[in-house]
Amino acid sequence: MKNLALLIMSGLFPFFLSAQTGVVKGRLVDTAGQLLDNATISVLQKKDSSFISYTMSNSKGTFEIKNLSLGDYQIFISFTGYEIYKGPFSITANKPTLDFGLVMLWPEYKTLSTVVVTESPVKMNGDTISFKVKAFNSKPDATVEDVLKKLPGVQVQRDGTIKAMGEQVQKVYVDGKEFFGTDPKIATKNLTADMVDQIQVFDDMSEQARFTKIDDGSRTKSINIKLKKDKRKGDFGRATVGVGSESRYEGNFSFNHFRGDQRISLVGSANNTNKVSYTFTDVSSQGGSSQFSNGGATGSGMANASGGASGGVSRPFSTGINFNDSWGPKIDFRGSYFYTDNSNNLEQNKFRRNTFPGDSASETSTYSNIINGNRTHRLNARWEYTIDSVNSLLYIANLSRQKFKGTTIDTNVTFSDGIDKYLATEVRTNKKDDRDGINYSGELLYRRRFKRAGRTFTLGWRNSPSGSDSRGFNISPITAYNNDGSIASFINLNQQAFQENETGINTISTSYTEPIDRNKLFEINYAFSASNTISDKKTYDFNSGTGKYDQLNPLLSNFFDYSNTSSRTGFNFRHQLKKFNYQVGLGYQVSNLENRSVTLSTGKDTTVRQRFTNLFPTANINYAITRSKNIKVYYRGRTNAPNVNQLQDVPDVSNPLMIKTGNPSLKQEFINNININYNSFALASQRFFSASVSVNYTGNKIVNSIDSLNPVTLIYKPENMNGSFNVSGTGSLNFPVKKLKGLNVNLTNMMYLSRDANLLYKQKNFTSTFQVNQSAGINYGKDQFDLAVSGAFVYNLVAYEVETGENTKYFNQAYSADFTYRFKNRFYFLTDFDYYINSGRSAGFNEDVFLWNLSFAKKFFETNTAEIKFTVYDILNQNNGINRIIGENYYEDVKANVVPRFFMLSMSYNFNRVGSNKLQKKEPPSQNTISK
Repeated sequence: MKNLALLIMSGLFPFFLSAQTGVVKGRLVDTAGQLLDNATISVLQKKDSSFISYTMSNSKGTFEIKNLSLGDYQIFISFTGYEIYKGPFSITANKPTLDFGLVMLWPEYKTLSTVVVTESPVKMNGDTISFKVKAFNSKPDATVEDVLKKLPGVQVQRDGTIKAMGEQVQKVYVDGKEFFGTDPKIATKNLTADMVDQIQVFDDMSEQARFTKIDDGSRTKSINIKLKKDKRKGDFGRATVGVGSESRYEGNFSFNHFRGDQRISLVGSANNTNKVSYTFTDVSSQGGSSQFSNGGATGSGMANASGGASGGVSRPFSTGINFNDSWGPKIDFRGSYFYTDNSNNLEQNKFRRNTFPGDSASETSTYSNIINGNRTHRLNARWEYTIDSVNSLLYIANLSRQKFKGTTIDTNVTFSDGIDKYLATEVRTNKKDDRDGINYSGELLYRRRFKRAGRTFTLGWRNSPSGSDSRGFNISPITAYNNDGSIASFINLNQQAFQENETGINTISTSYTEPIDRNKLFEINYAFSASNTISDKKTYDFNSGTGKYDQLNPLLSNFFDYSNTSSRTGFNFRHQLKKFNYQVGLGYQVSNLENRSVTLSTGKDTTVRQRFTNLFPTANINYAITRSKNIKVYYRGRTNAPNVNQLQDVPDVSNPLMIKTGNPSLKQEFINNININYNSFALASQRFFSASVSVNYTGNKIVNSIDSLNPVTLIYKPENMNGSFNVSGTGSLNFPVKKLKGLNVNLTNMMYLSRDANLLYKQKNFTSTFQVNQSAGINYGKDQFDLAVSGAFVYNLVAYEVETGENTKYFNQAYSADFTYRFKNRFYFLTDFDYYINSGRSAGFNEDVFLWNLSFAKKFFETNTAEIKFTVYDILNQNNGINRIIGENYYEDVKANVVPRFFMLSMSYNFNRVGSNKLQKKEPPSQNTISK
């Protein structure tokens, strides 16, 4: 298999060879003979004014641009306050080096009408990094996602997930407005690059923080797609349909109608190839889950050949509409509706090893067949009303409705591994779960600016009611054996459970800011929050006499009423200097938790009341070392209250070998978080470096206390315990290779260390996890082809304090390549492969996987708007999903079914009616664009 990978790479080697190249250079002075440093020199293709390369003059006024292919060019030299120098030149085989000698720039007395002056290809302004799309795009039919793959410090995964500066992008805006809520993929996969002027990466903040200019700790990494001015009016979209072998199918469409502020977008998708283009949120289990739900931890799995995540075969269907408009100068509206319908058929083989004190353990092998179906409706709206020049109202609403149905059939055998190893239990489980859930969240915010700059007042109300109903069946015959093979016991568990949950959360908050000086700001804030959750569980045993589930099981039935009220007062001080700004703050909070539990088995009505007082220190420091280097330090402390699942003291026997119960005496967690981020961008060399460190320490962390009812049955109960922390660090370096134009290199190092506390048979136990991830990749693009190659090595070490003999280490390796070649007759050849190497796992789970996909495409019409493509997914038919999950006293290896090899023939059509009523042809720009 390794030889096959090498053979493919060697076959691609000829495309790496570059042709003869040349150099252009010179020296800049003004009319007084003064040397000009930091001037921008740009080179454009003469035939179509496409951007080729750029540099900046040094302290001696000299400049040099290398690796220019043979051909005709134009040079543009710009410097603030001086007229732009423009001139043609050529690089030939006989004269590969062109020296302009001494170039004199004249003071600017007038604006040249033939030249458009724009920003540099990359610009840093505080937290925002802006990229000019024209400088990074070479494909006429590229999407925004294609451009993102070429941007320094930005990574796009196979499933469309975006990471910028080491952080996952949570939201994508279009001209500063939401585009289908918080799903970034819809914008990046449907907007074409020729419509976009800039892509901006920044740290987004809450609505209140934007208004008051006071950081409230709600930062998230986001992207803003800034459209060209002449592209903000028109219709554009794409439609694709495909049919394949093994009854596979794919179809998707997008339609966008833009008329200035009014923007309407329609999207839809359906397939059975595991391509899920949206994020699933489980509404029906919020605030409590069904008695027999299939919850649990899921680790990161292996991507399957068709681009989706591992774990079963999905049939997702989705459609939605997004609408933005401004009604007059006072009202701005943004809203969207999204519907999804997804079914998943999952087959799993699992091996789990639990360790216990005294050199004993249990090993469980499980085969599962799980069929789930989800239907969701999501409605989002945002109204902003400008009352007058100083007063405004903002209302944000989100509504979700979900219906879930699931069936699980498990067969597992457990061996006790102590002095003797013997078959301990056999369990066959048949579970059904039916849930309905609805969730609403709304925010009403009043904002006022006073005459004095910096003086503001806000008053807000957040309201979040939700509810869910569930019904479940659990039929689980359990056979337990003695060590001599005889049957110790037999239990035929046959139950039906009902659960109703209702939750209501209301928060009222206010903030007042006062400028102390021109660059100092003081804020005082207050917030009152009240939440209440009611959970009513009833479990019935099967009555063989009546044939109905009419025997109430009081041990598994409970009524629980949980309320949490808190009052918080705080202040913040912000000082803004030219290169340095900081913010410090302190909050004081009083919380009251009250749990009322009615246990049906005893009739006992118990109420537990707790009162907590906490201080919340915060600090932010931002230092702009230069215009292209900055360092940011954040500290934030916060509390985390236990949820109703952790508090409700009624056993959950959905897994008869792992019984879970709650603890109504749990305390709040207190989380301390420190983040340090450093960014540096060298404009002349386009070298970008980013480094970040994050430290989290949790006091009174809610952890699992694990005990046993018998040699193979565990019971889990949450407890508070100190000593848990995690540290993570990331370093990323991106740079172009000057000697090979079009080649970019990405190097990333990630390290993670965690120490998780738990109680194992009433002994304090700490599970330490250490992970190192080294990855490297290149992107190489020329007129005829694009190539991306990457490799990653991950080392994992898990150490247990109580049972050190069960310490384990395992490795993951992943190597990937994508190659696209464009022929002159508009034929395209595309291929990609992923080679996964797993080692250090349980027997049967150390499989190496080579995923290889191959496509041939043909584009039609003068503007390349139509395409036919034939694709073979997973040529070698090796795809599978393998994952390892680490717990307090166990590890679990999982292998899941995925989509096997298939063939697909697809047709797609792109339309772009922009700026007029006629279909626009993709022509070179009429004006030259140069850097400033």
